[in-house]
Amino acid sequence: QHRAGKTLWIERSPYIAGKGAIIFGERVRLSGKVGFSFMQLSDQRLPELIVGEDTFIGSQCFFSTAECIDIGRHCLIAAETTIRDNDGHPLDFRRRRANTLLNAEEVRSVKIGDDVWIGNRSVILKGVTIGDRAIVASCAVVTKDVEADTIVAGNPARVVRQMPKPEAVTE
Repeated sequence: QHRAGKTLWIERSPYIAGKGAIIFGERVRLSGKVGFSFMQLSDQRLPELIVGEDTFIGSQCFFSTAECIDIGRHCLIAAETTIRDNDGHPLDFRRRRANTLLNAEEVRSVKIGDDVWIGNRSVILKGVTIGDRAIVASCAVVTKDVEADTIVAGNPARVVRQMPKPEAVTE
């Protein structure tokens, strides 16, 4: 199950590993080499990557999903950003040794609102929701939710500034 808007722009063919659904809105742009990794859960659900219209994804970005990564409209995901809804492997060493698949409780979807700017080399970890118009500074590691109209920075990411609520925007 793959869908893309009429004007998808891809600079280089993305690297895609595993089986999952990719859904792109209108005018999505992929710059340089981008990677998509779909991790299989033990219950065999099909993971999803959803990218809203007019969103830009920079070179060397990497997405790992076992459930869902949902990116809003008009977002800027700068180069070398990593977004994951899972840890990649089970946390228990015995299960890693046995090459066991992830369980559903080890995975939590990522939701990114509209008009979000994520600076280069940032890391967005499982279970995070980033509110509309938020800004994630370069190299930040986001481990918990970010409110709308907030700027976060650091490792772990912390609020550095609240922005005023904008006037209504007409499309």
